[in-house]
Amino acid sequence: AVGDGAFFLRFVKALFTQRRKTVRNAVRNTAHISGLDDPEAVVDAADEELLRSRPGTLEPAAFAALAELAREHGSPTEA
Repeated sequence: AVGDGAFFLRFVKALFTQRRKTVRNAVRNTAHISGLDDPEAVVDAADEELLRSRPGTLEPAAFAALAELAREHGSPTEA
């Protein structure tokens, strides 16, 4: 389950603008879209295997888990 549906949608849309990049770079490059104030904290908290994957290859559950991690560690702003 996703705690904040609006943030989840913003976050997933942001990552898909970089779907051919690694998740690590997509999180860093799209903070202005997703609203993350601290994308580095998300990168530091995420699993290395997940960070090496590409957004276009992730399962929906992985997006949900990553969005929750981003919400907890990335200090997202309200849209």
